[in-house]
Amino acid sequence: MADVEIVPYNPEWPKWFSEARELLRQSLGTSVMAIDHIGSTSVPGLGSKNRIDMLLTVGEINELLKQKLDEKLTAAGFQKTRYETDHRPPGDTSPAENWKKLYLSGTNSSLSFRTNIHIRTRGMANHTYAILFRDYLRAHPLARDAYYDLKIRLAAILPNSPDTYSDIKDPACDLIMVAAYAWAKQTGWSMKLLE
Repeated sequence: MADVEIVPYNPEWPKWFSEARELLRQSLGTSVMAIDHIGSTSVPGLGSKNRIDMLLTVGEINELLKQKLDEKLTAAGFQKTRYETDHRPPGDTSPAENWKKLYLSGTNSSLSFRTNIHIRTRGMANHTYAILFRDYLRAHPLARDAYYDLKIRLAAILPNSPDTYSDIKDPACDLIMVAAYAWAKQTGWSMKLLE
């Protein structure tokens, strides 16, 4: 099986997100501010890797929070988190803190699907990027379809090279975000999180 496989949109994905969200809410309680569905599986009509990307919003990422989350996550059957840095768009000169996150990926015996869980600080650039990217693609089917086509072509060329797949896909996301930021300014878009 290929490391990078893009499947057509599955109408079950929102249901899967709800199942994972409920498990995380029960496990984490007030340790997180919000749990949102992000990534391609959160955009109706957009094909994706068959895993649910989730955004857990926190007030601040630090070692104490990591330890607290890891304890609760492992008790609920998830893996421990690890520190990561998100892709930084060209020309971004903001502090590195804007792109820091905690991350975990994998399976949970209570869920029949894989998850990617991104834990980001509310208001940081990587937090806004994830929500705005989703909302823009939901509102712009032509951009969504072009992005889907790109992912299918990349997966066909690089089925066993997930890092290279991401390295090529990231600049395309940055191009989409140029339009998304303009759209957000034009429409008065504001971030709405699932509390």
